[in-house]
Amino acid sequence: MNEKRIERIKKGGVILLLLVMLFEVFRSSMRNGDFIGYVRAGKLTLDGLDIYSDYLNTWPPFFSIFCVPFAWLDNLSGVVLRGGWTFLMLLALFWSMRIFLRWITGKNLNWPLQKVSSDEELSFTHPLALIPFLIIFRFVLDNQTNLQINIFLLWFCLLSIDWWSKDKLIAASLILALAISIKAYPIFLLFFFVFKKEFRMVAWSIFFLAILNGLPFLVYGIETSLNYYAHWWSEIAGPYPQSNIRNQSLFSMLRNYFHNIDSRLIIDPSIGFLPLDLLKKIGYGITGIAAIYPMYLFGMNWNGWLNKKMLMQFAFVFTAMCILSPVAWKSNFIFLYPGYMMIYYYMFWEKIEVTKSKRRLMLLLFYLSILFNVGSSELFSGAYFSDILESLSIITIATILILSLLLMLYPYIQDEKGNRRPTKSD
Repeated sequence: MNEKRIERIKKGGVILLLLVMLFEVFRSSMRNGDFIGYVRAGKLTLDGLDIYSDYLNTWPPFFSIFCVPFAWLDNLSGVVLRGGWTFLMLLALFWSMRIFLRWITGKNLNWPLQKVSSDEELSFTHPLALIPFLIIFRFVLDNQTNLQINIFLLWFCLLSIDWWSKDKLIAASLILALAISIKAYPIFLLFFFVFKKEFRMVAWSIFFLAILNGLPFLVYGIETSLNYYAHWWSEIAGPYPQSNIRNQSLFSMLRNYFHNIDSRLIIDPSIGFLPLDLLKKIGYGITGIAAIYPMYLFGMNWNGWLNKKMLMQFAFVFTAMCILSPVAWKSNFIFLYPGYMMIYYYMFWEKIEVTKSKRRLMLLLFYLSILFNVGSSELFSGAYFSDILESLSIITIATILILSLLLMLYPYIQDEKGNRRPTKSD
């Protein structure tokens, strides 16, 4: 098969993917999805009512203020609002891909169906762009179907890192603080900056976090805002998460297997029973012990700011935050994209030199993670068996495999100079 024919097949596949996503934009504009929760949260703020009187509102108080424009626009045209939201979601996804691929290859990723005109450009049909995208495609569709905000959060986090690497600390900190204030789980990226002793970035981020999360006190008043934050922490963020097939966090998995009472699972996967207080301690203990090795690896000296080693570290953080958040809906796992990108790059593109037995093990982990993530979708296993697999926390297990692979690959990456941030002496 000649190269032109292969390229035509690739373009045909990309056109098919685009049609599927555009069809989902049209279909999503006709339904509420999780987006209705955003609209309701904004309307409760506009009406001066208790923002947590709606069970759908599980977000920090700032998010209800952030959603006010959605409430306004929904009054004008809910269909246009939802269609525009899902279309912008796709733009944010492709922009995220462009950022990460530029870091890895030094080339600009062209938009789908755009022709490559120079050696500094990368086609969307290139395996480095297309294959990692196909792997996480089920999570793309999940975000579209439920009109979720997680793709925007991924984009915000990547923008924050990109601007940080260019010493644009104010812009980087502001966009990171916005991501954290919308949904709390991107705070793991801030913890990573603390670990890397990027104290200027941390200080600016905390400053903007204080401003953004101080807005509720201006909008709702001091006493009401304090009650809102207390409610969010004690009733939503603080309690141990319920067993639910949609929640694929590490803590939910532990509850499924060791405290499966009054759960919403299709099957009972429990192999024992432990009190929730003890289970919470075990969960934190497992997390703390598991963090020792990557902290040792990532704390070693490194040269440059966005070299391949640093990208692998960021990919690890993004992957870990998927399951370390107490509530990790399936759409959150769009954050697996950087991890899959780095794994594919080093296993199939810039191949690392390892023993045959180790490579076989890496390939096994890689394909198992894809099988668990992609094969557990309703498209391949059907709704009933998909629910069974997710009752077994199959996506959580797949994510643990990805984390293991990233740690296995990390020591083989060359400690190159990378992109150094500008200094005053430059």
